[in-house]
Amino acid sequence: MDNVNLKVILDSVSRARIAVIGDFCLDSYWFIDPTAAETSVETGLATRPVRAQRYTLGGAGNVVMNLLAMNVREVHAFGVIGDDPFGREMLRLLTAGLPASLSADLSAIALATAEASAKEEALTTAGLVSVDGMLIQKDNWNTHVYTKPYLGDQEQNRIDFGNFNRLDQAVAKRLVELLEERLAHVDLIIINEQVAGSIHSSEYFRRQLAQLIARHPDSLFLLDSRNYSDTYAGAVRKLNAHEAVRLCGTPRAADELVMSLGPRGVCDAREPGLPGDGCPRLARSAGTADPRPDRFRRRRRQHARRHRRGAGRAI
Repeated sequence: MDNVNLKVILDSVSRARIAVIGDFCLDSYWFIDPTAAETSVETGLATRPVRAQRYTLGGAGNVVMNLLAMNVREVHAFGVIGDDPFGREMLRLLTAGLPASLSADLSAIALATAEASAKEEALTTAGLVSVDGMLIQKDNWNTHVYTKPYLGDQEQNRIDFGNFNRLDQAVAKRLVELLEERLAHVDLIIINEQVAGSIHSSEYFRRQLAQLIARHPDSLFLLDSRNYSDTYAGAVRKLNAHEAVRLCGTPRAADELVMSLGPRGVCDAREPGLPGDGCPRLARSAGTADPRPDRFRRRRRQHARRHRRGAGRAI
């Protein structure tokens, strides 16, 4: 790829509209200062005073922030949070720095015509996050938080929230419905899955999302999943080498070496020989691990044709 083509691609990012559905998390940092500790009257144990605290977006929230850093024009967030202070902090961080008038109701901006043109022009450089796809589940759901207490420079045992989450079917159904309503107005849908107690832990949700992908073969879905890469047929998979060989039916332990052959795929490095005829190939490509790569090439061409008139909308 030459510099001219790369510049065209990077410039087009600022006109892209991307949906992100997945596991929205908070990373919480508590900085403990024992100089202000006292003995608890109730327990007789020393307290652990927190001098400072800091919260950042993780999981799918980190994906959203990275897209904004790339100057993507619009990002649509779809996920589930708890009815708790952490969920409210997550929504605040997702919309931080945006004018209140622009972060309130994206759907009106995305679907309106002439009267919204001035706002849309302003959004080209400002970036916009829609959080109307972030649903609150009141029962059986805690906002995913990874709390990291620090004593000096040393991280202490992490405290996790959300591992025991159970997604309600009504919430799962509504989440997929909201995503489907937005499909016509985005260029790419990123599916994120990476935590215990995930929305993807629900078999009902996985089935609903897989059916959505099947109903919309012209929409471009990109999947980044630790545990369910084989669930969402029709999505382009982002895989590491171990995930690729697992999908090909040859699981490997995390500490076992799998050798990448670049565009030629990956091979089992435990076997005798180096890359070439002596190294059994386990996957066509570490990037897709799908036996029908031509299908994705056709879909990319179709997607480009659909958006050619609005040059740059597709990444």
